[in-house]
Amino acid sequence: MGILYKISIDTLNEKLISGWCFKRLNKQTPVSLHIMQGTTIIATTKAEVFREDLKALGVHPTGCCGFEAYIDTLDSSLNADSELILRDGDSHREIARITHEGLLLQNSVRDKLARVFKHLDPNRKTKTLFMHIPKTAGTSFNTDMRAQLGAGSVVSHIEEIAATKYSQLAEHYHFISGHLILGKLKEHFDLSQFQLYTIIREPYEHLHSHLKWMKNHYLMGRKKNRDKINPALFGASNTIASLDFSDPSAIKDFSTTISGVEARLFDNLQTRHFLDHHVEKVTETDLHCAVENFHYFYAIGLTEEYDLFLHQFGNKKRVKVRNRQVLNRSVAEDLYDCHDPLYQEALFPLIRYDLELYQRIKDSKVGVDYLE
Repeated sequence: MGILYKISIDTLNEKLISGWCFKRLNKQTPVSLHIMQGTTIIATTKAEVFREDLKALGVHPTGCCGFEAYIDTLDSSLNADSELILRDGDSHREIARITHEGLLLQNSVRDKLARVFKHLDPNRKTKTLFMHIPKTAGTSFNTDMRAQLGAGSVVSHIEEIAATKYSQLAEHYHFISGHLILGKLKEHFDLSQFQLYTIIREPYEHLHSHLKWMKNHYLMGRKKNRDKINPALFGASNTIASLDFSDPSAIKDFSTTISGVEARLFDNLQTRHFLDHHVEKVTETDLHCAVENFHYFYAIGLTEEYDLFLHQFGNKKRVKVRNRQVLNRSVAEDLYDCHDPLYQEALFPLIRYDLELYQRIKDSKVGVDYLE
């Protein structure tokens, strides 16, 4: 890695490379990046995307150093010995070389950290698997773990990595996080080797945050190339963007008639994460299965009590944590009042089982009290 730059790769697959980069001596000027395979430039981008986590951690003064580049011509024959080269497009200096192995990057640093962690206390030796339910403060938890354990020991968003790479993640990382349902985690990881955690959120607030994100995804998709956006996700986002949120009856009609992909994207999102398989719509039977699966979790935190969960997790793992602001909050205008009875009635079909799940977790010992 060039000593004039700081860089980290978050995602690398056949379609996308993302992360952050800046010049050590000129942090305010975004770096123009050329991603090269051999002597061929396969993607270009500029590291200027706002990263709230990097600003909150003090890594970068403004946080405007993130990047993502979509790759159209990556040679699918890349193997463990192949390399991609990142260069500064302005100075043509080489910034870093990376191998095409998902997130198994910057091996020298990560291998050293892995060797260090082997000699830490018993609680730290136990690896952590985090089931990241979107819009529940999971981004904050990932960021806090990266700050305390070291970036080389943490990997997040493993849903963007080929499942064939998961065994390598289990070997190299101390904290593994991703948007995967429990069934997928059980399929690809030996849960006896991990302490499994997750965080859930008050269902009405959670659904509102998710709907705002989906609406924003559509608006962002219109600004970017449509072929870079997941078609199903873009279509569902389009539906949300076209809804009249000033009319509770229109929202109720949407809640009671969705099916197919839209049902999987909006119906009882938190409950379905605790299931062993994907379902179109969550049922009472699915709720019972989700509750039975509580026993796989070492603890389940609540977004509304995030600081408590974080500190008790830190005490159990014997790592120091500090109170931080919750990251990845939406700055978009609220779509409706979550506390309005008319909207709660209209949206009830989409969170009826999440409400019961949430209450059971609050009342059970799988909550943060179990960490004491």
